[in-house]
Amino acid sequence: ALFWIWKECIKRARAEYEAERLRSVVLDLEGTYAPDQWKHYTSHILETLEQQEASLHTDQQAILEEIHAQRQEEQMEASKTLQQLNQKWHDLIQKRHYLQMATLELEQEVKHIKENVTSGE
Repeated sequence: ALFWIWKECIKRARAEYEAERLRSVVLDLEGTYAPDQWKHYTSHILETLEQQEASLHTDQQAILEEIHAQRQEEQMEASKTLQQLNQKWHDLIQKRHYLQMATLELEQEVKHIKENVTSGE
């Protein structure tokens, strides 16, 4: 029974030794090839980031151009409305002036008629 226990311990020790040896080989391979993989991965991530930023910039530029075009259109409409209102205001001022002049003329006429009526009596 002791022989079998001893044999089992040797078998486990060999398995542990083989596992450590393989771990050492993997670490050596990672030390050799892993930095290149990280460089490639980092380069890929940076490239993707630059593409996303460019796409975002293009999208933002398109949105800004749309906003500016809409604002310009609204300002042109507002300009037309302001011009129409300004013309209407000038027309009303002119009509007011004509009415004031006509009122003065009528008042003068009424005054002359009253003078003629009082002097003719």
